[in-house]
Amino acid sequence: MATRAPRFFAPDAPSSNGNPVAPPSLLSVTDAGRLTRLPFGAPRAIQGSAERLSTGPASKNTANRVDKRQPSAWQTQAWQAFEAIGEVHYAVSLLGAVMSRVRLYIGVVTHADQPPSHIDDYLETLREADPTPQDSRTADTLTEARHLLSQLTANTPGGEGGLLRQIGINLSVPGELYLCNTAPGRWEVASTDELVRHPDGTYALRLARDSQSAGTQSRARQGDQPLPANAFVARIWRSHPRYSREPDSSLLGVLDSCEQLILLQQTLRSITRSRMGAGLVFIPEGIATSLNVDGTPDQVEEAIVRAAMTAVEDEASSDTVVPLVLKGPAELGKEIRWIPYGRPVEDQLVTLIDRTLERIMQGLDIPKDVVAGLANVRYSNAIVIDDNLYRSHIEPLVLLATDALTSVYLRPALIRSTDPDPQALANPDHLINRIVVWADTSAVVTRPDRSQAANEGFDKRILSAAAWRDARGFADADAPSPEELLQRTVLDRGQIPPDLVQTLLELVAPAFFNELQRGTAEQLPPEVSDLLLPNQGQPRPSGPGAQGTPPSVANRDRSQPATQRENRPPSNLNGEDTATSPGASPAPIPGR
Repeated sequence: MATRAPRFFAPDAPSSNGNPVAPPSLLSVTDAGRLTRLPFGAPRAIQGSAERLSTGPASKNTANRVDKRQPSAWQTQAWQAFEAIGEVHYAVSLLGAVMSRVRLYIGVVTHADQPPSHIDDYLETLREADPTPQDSRTADTLTEARHLLSQLTANTPGGEGGLLRQIGINLSVPGELYLCNTAPGRWEVASTDELVRHPDGTYALRLARDSQSAGTQSRARQGDQPLPANAFVARIWRSHPRYSREPDSSLLGVLDSCEQLILLQQTLRSITRSRMGAGLVFIPEGIATSLNVDGTPDQVEEAIVRAAMTAVEDEASSDTVVPLVLKGPAELGKEIRWIPYGRPVEDQLVTLIDRTLERIMQGLDIPKDVVAGLANVRYSNAIVIDDNLYRSHIEPLVLLATDALTSVYLRPALIRSTDPDPQALANPDHLINRIVVWADTSAVVTRPDRSQAANEGFDKRILSAAAWRDARGFADADAPSPEELLQRTVLDRGQIPPDLVQTLLELVAPAFFNELQRGTAEQLPPEVSDLLLPNQGQPRPSGPGAQGTPPSVANRDRSQPATQRENRPPSNLNGEDTATSPGASPAPIPGR
């Protein structure tokens, strides 16, 4: 029986907490320009579908058989427009080039309102919760999911980038594609014309066009690559809003304009190439040219044609500079004239071409100014785009691709390889139901420079230090330590009030603070001296009153008994005795 999921954006299944579990999403960009991850239930701008085809003999599984859909006439016209109109070709190729920079990986859904966790992060969380797990099935399932995705991306022509590029182009032109397992360990993304179905129900890839219409049921031809029996072939398409099983494309709405533009270009080309555009030359009878080398007379028309052709074929010929000599009566020479004859290139024709092209560009899934080169986007270097272009035109296609690969490829393959209990698998919270193909778009989207705005917000105290570091590209590990913050505060304030010194000492060096309260402190510890009395890289002086020793401590009268010295109030760190400083009142010591 074929695996069939024509609408993998199916009605949401309830999770264990009663909230609906919607399909996965991926990275997006907020209006402020910060890269964030959309929640698991983020809405989809483009409706997509996927199903697996029946590739066995036509006599089997007749009731549930899913065969290839015959290409519509408009899909053939869409490919013709893609090939004939340079702007359309560029726009679609641009989308494909952007998608080729996206990177796929395995994610695990942990909550409907949160983005899926990367498989490595999820495994690390499990190891932290249980360093010696008794059951390895979870790790084995996640490892198998990683292997399946790697097997797909590594064995497709062009690798992961080629896979996504082909998906993007085919979803943008005919609106559908086929993912085919052409051989063991070999995958292809086939267009609607490349995959052909033979009358016996078998399939083949026709990688070159021929005189007959591609994609129809026909006998095998030389050059066709037959697919193995029961090969994996999945159809992925953008669902049409009117008939969901039919494909949709932005080109569908502008095909008439594309046909009109092609006709207008053909008209302009025929006018340019027409011989009649050169006009007519009237030469009356009696006019002759000079004699040939052999002395025979030459026909005037032959001489004119020969002179014109020689000038075109040989730029060094004398015919390019020497005029053609004619002989005859003088009154006949006055009758020689050129008569304009032909259709001139009218301004209305050029204007109509420009307007038709503009209408086509407005109907495509990419801004026309980007196609015109006004958005500083280049196709040659595979592009880094801004957030508006990504959100509006790239993200919907990436979402469709990741959802389709999850639904029609990854989860069925996981079920076959792990063979889970069917009753357990019916639970939406089962691990297989929470494993998804996800996307990393960090190589695609460029974040706007928010450094100046971060500076202003931090100065106005409306942004935290963490937000400032995030905007400027710094990690939380780059934050200063509390001691460094205190030292900066000391340097910024200069002379510190005595009461603030006592508070700082109590926070930084509580042991020294206690000694200072008891009057037994003899010298500042190095860490306190470096913090509160920075010497700015100069050698630390020695002797009485040296930096690092409170002046009041260094200048004490050592002849006094220790008991009298203990009763003397301590000095502050500004070099003043708290008991004898002029105009100063004794600083209160906390704890006394």
